Amino acid sequence: MYKFSLKNGKKKMIQIFILLFAVNIGISNTIKPPFHDYCKMLEKDINGIQHGFLAGNKMYYVGGQTGAYWNGVSEYETLGLTHPFFRDMRSRGFGMTKTNYGYGNDKWGWEFYRLTKGAYGTVLYKDREYKYPKPKKLIWRPDRQITEYNIDGVQIIETKFISMNDVVCSIIKSSKPIKIKFNGTGFHNPMELPTFDGDDEGIPWQQNLESTISFNPIDNAIKIYESSGMMVKPNWGKNAVRGRMMYDGMSVCISSTKSINNSYNGSYDKNKVPIFDFTIDCDSSGTAIFYSIGDNYSEVISNIKAVRSNVEKALSNKTNYMNQLLNDQIPYFRCSDQSVVETYYYLWAIYFMYFIDVDEGYMEYPHTQTAINNFMGLHLWDSSVYARMGSWVVDKWEYGFGNVLNWGNLLPFKKDGGRLPDNFGINWYSPVWFTPVYTIPGAWMMYEHSGDKKFLKKSYNMYHELFKNGIQADPTITALASSHLKEMAKVLKKKNHVRYWDRSYNDAVADLAKSWEAKSEDYYGNYDYQGKDIWHLAALMSKDFPDDWARDLTDSWIMDTEQGFLGPVALDVRAKSAVQNGIFEVSTISTWQVIEGMFENNIDKEAVHITLSHLNGMYRDYGFPIAPEVWTPEYKPWGSMYYNWDGAIVLPIIKRLAGFDYSFTEKTISISDHLPPSWDYIDLMVPVSSKKNKVDWVDLSIKRETTKAGITKNYSVNNLKGWNLNINPWFEDRKVIDVITTMNVENKNEESQSSYYITNQGTGSLEIKLGDESAYLKNRILVSPESRTFIDDIKIELTSLMGNGKISYKTPSSSTFRDYKEPFDVKESGVMVVKVFEDNKPSSNYEITFFKQKPLPAIDINTTENGLKYEYYEGDWSKIPDFEDETVIKEGFIDDISSSVSNRKENYGLVLSGNILVPKEDIYTFYLRSNDGSRLKIGGKIISEINGKAGLDPIFAAPSRIALSKGFHSFEIEYFQSITRNSLFVEIESNDINQQVIPSKMLFK
Repeated sequence: MYKFSLKNGKKKMIQIFILLFAVNIGISNTIKPPFHDYCKMLEKDINGIQHGFLAGNKMYYVGGQTGAYWNGVSEYETLGLTHPFFRDMRSRGFGMTKTNYGYGNDKWGWEFYRLTKGAYGTVLYKDREYKYPKPKKLIWRPDRQITEYNIDGVQIIETKFISMNDVVCSIIKSSKPIKIKFNGTGFHNPMELPTFDGDDEGIPWQQNLESTISFNPIDNAIKIYESSGMMVKPNWGKNAVRGRMMYDGMSVCISSTKSINNSYNGSYDKNKVPIFDFTIDCDSSGTAIFYSIGDNYSEVISNIKAVRSNVEKALSNKTNYMNQLLNDQIPYFRCSDQSVVETYYYLWAIYFMYFIDVDEGYMEYPHTQTAINNFMGLHLWDSSVYARMGSWVVDKWEYGFGNVLNWGNLLPFKKDGGRLPDNFGINWYSPVWFTPVYTIPGAWMMYEHSGDKKFLKKSYNMYHELFKNGIQADPTITALASSHLKEMAKVLKKKNHVRYWDRSYNDAVADLAKSWEAKSEDYYGNYDYQGKDIWHLAALMSKDFPDDWARDLTDSWIMDTEQGFLGPVALDVRAKSAVQNGIFEVSTISTWQVIEGMFENNIDKEAVHITLSHLNGMYRDYGFPIAPEVWTPEYKPWGSMYYNWDGAIVLPIIKRLAGFDYSFTEKTISISDHLPPSWDYIDLMVPVSSKKNKVDWVDLSIKRETTKAGITKNYSVNNLKGWNLNINPWFEDRKVIDVITTMNVENKNEESQSSYYITNQGTGSLEIKLGDESAYLKNRILVSPESRTFIDDIKIELTSLMGNGKISYKTPSSSTFRDYKEPFDVKESGVMVVKVFEDNKPSSNYEITFFKQKPLPAIDINTTENGLKYEYYEGDWSKIPDFEDETVIKEGFIDDISSSVSNRKENYGLVLSGNILVPKEDIYTFYLRSNDGSRLKIGGKIISEINGKAGLDPIFAAPSRIALSKGFHSFEIEYFQSITRNSLFVEIESNDINQQVIPSKMLFK
């Protein structure tokens, strides 16, 4: 209702204001959250850190460019509109073509925006040109971007936003009169096809460019009509085919509040790309430029004119819209940690910004998306989060249900086990299939939070069609899904279905034990050669995962910093002892699954720590919230700072820390808090009404105070309006001294948690007084560096991940403990013991083994020629074969490490052999990466191994370290390639060598 589509723009605008008025009427006579300007709250200067980002419905804007690593800005934002672009999911990438997967899927061009060039501004002042000035500040907000410039004493403030009718706008005001010359182009991809996926060299990406440019003086608008061919990659492993560009047949319109008739220049460059420039005056009264794209020029220019007539009002409307969403659509949240409050609202802002309403083809319902670049659109795993987030919004048909219901349009393409295409657009779907089973708990939450049987019927019918012949998933996930599907079937009075899901549930629960300790003690998961993965920990999400298993898994692996998953930003996606996952060290959506599972299985204190650790990781680097795609192995943010799947972390804030949940089926509000002991309070107001345009806000306040007598916690719940209330207070493993309440109590005994309840009352309150703590959260120590190998000595740093507990240590060469004050040296092999004390009581003990290595002696070689010998084999293997038993097809020499020595792309093997020259005696770290399997040997010793097949992306082995003397050492790699892509890399690192691919000058025959 809020979102705009070109085909019915006037109707949508009217609906916006009607709904805003109606919502205000509905809450005018009841408790509601105080209004707050959240757009102002979320202001942050991202200049030099990240690119800007604005969102409309189908129009988006990226200000400047940054790379995936946050190590500098490759293109600074500047005056005008650098990268405005249109995306309605008619295509996922650069182009469109008809395939078995519909019309539009393109594996290439996910970062389409990088090749757009809207209108770049050059300042003309005092007979000088200031081309594309660099900003002094770049202020991001959900509703706008404010860019400030200082040019020769002239102060320029530029405000960019996307209007409610999908026009990208720039309002520019200058402290002194200036002229601004803008220039831009039509879409152009000047590159040739990459060859990593088997395509031939030298093929132009964009072909037969036929776009045209013209100027309409009546509309004061430049029109670019886009038209060209484009090479399209519908699926990996297949050669690109020729199709049409994504913008084919669309009109790009550029206009201004000032006349551009006399200064407009339009032409074509040497590649036939439309180019233009125009010059306008600017002073303190301001000027504005506009940019939009659509299928029909008359509709696009009509939208521009509507905004152009009163651009300040259009800006105000956008601000009001974003603030209305953040004030009236989601639970109000406050706590004593302001960084968490800001992160909470930042993530919700992104959730709403990514909403798209196309209402065409498979995109029947409005839904959110994951990112503006590679993960545009809706994805199945991500939908497991968006479904749950959508359960908390007021208007679920506009901002929730579509995250589930759109998948029903892909039922004709289902595969065995209920798998669906992982992504889709208007008329295409992805050739990669995934299970929607993870979305089922979110769908049930949506019903529980709405009582909407229309939604329930639609979603249940989809799930039943998918899984009526069985669910293909881990038994824990099957049990979780089956239990929810059984409840859905009960509500819909499908008795036969209830019995079916009951059998499915019981069978799954009976199978749980098969994966417990199947490969490792205290571990759940029957993993392959890649080792322990955070996906195994997702099994905790099932309420049927035994509590004692959960405790053992947590203590031995989840909270372990040496071999397990815990780091300074929780949690690693692979155990430290496992094959690594490349740049993906920490992921919010993955960590959320574990947090949710730990709370579900009563691992409360550790779950609180992981939640706060992760939230801190989203704020600590820049002093404002970010939502990165992942964190690197160095625990630095990577990718865009606007990744929507990070919204997963708002879920435990509401349901676990504040402890709020509610059910329309039971007409009950439940409070089961885990107020962090480091916080003083949580205030939460949740909209719980199912009636459209009438919102009832239930007001929860939890306060925690430390006194000489112990801990006092106060719970207050107001505006219940007939809802039943249950409060299950978190006692923090402390002795309960006193409880003051008029509420009823049940389960009051020494063995179980007391619960307090009332029915049909307007308010409920509870005060509890807590004494001594009986079970402490074990303090975890991070030992840096990760290497435990050294030649002479190694400097060690100890960090407490839980707080300020006193740390003492004893090195292998010492018989006494010392208090840790600063980094220290370890000089002998053996066990270092670390003790941590909390309140002068022993909390944790650690034993870390170090190895003093004698460097591998160098060898003499008879040649000074660079390169490696290769032996080439052919065969179909799933693991590294014994190449001594295989037949050599050919042999020769290559310059450096490579996975290709012939034209064959699949089912072959290589043995590369020679010597490596290291410049000095040192500990050398090697990073092996390949697709498919590989094994690295130095001095005849296996250093690193990836013994299995990979997917599309290469596998990263865990870093391997060895002490080497200065000189030559024998060097050998065994490698096999199965199908699809091939790759082989080895990187080297030492005290004097930054991590890099082994240069050819270090390799000798």
